Amino acid sequence: MDLIKIAGMLKGVGLGNVVVIGVVLLSLIQITPLKLNPWSHFFKWVGKLINGEVMESIKGIQKDLEGVHEELDQMKSTEKRREAINCRNRILRFDDELRRKVDHSEEFFTQILEDVTTYRSYCESHKSFPNARADSAMRNIEETYSQCRKDNKFI
Repeated sequence: MDLIKIAGMLKGVGLGNVVVIGVVLLSLIQITPLKLNPWSHFFKWVGKLINGEVMESIKGIQKDLEGVHEELDQMKSTEKRREAINCRNRILRFDDELRRKVDHSEEFFTQILEDVTTYRSYCESHKSFPNARADSAMRNIEETYSQCRKDNKFI
């Protein structure tokens, strides 16, 4: 059949009939072994047309959220570094007090020993962090704590 004959046959068919014929043909085209379903493709296409702006907006939000996560990770890292530095400062100050023969309570020793643990943990997980600054201070604190426990010499 050539196109002229097909056009002649369709001349008498109205637009409503063409739509009905199209629907029937699309329904019959579904081929089971190939899993080809024209309706699912059609509705996907319509969904993309309707939700296109929403999907683009969601993509933008996802990109912004990734940026927020990166900033949050940086802030966490900075805060952990700051906390390690604060621990080191408290350790050094406490060591200075011990060397000047200032007595301390057992609770104060416990707090400083927690700082020592936090500081060492940070230094172990961050090899580039300058650690040697507090090594002798930490050793002195631990030795003094052991001696104070032994002699029961806390205030």
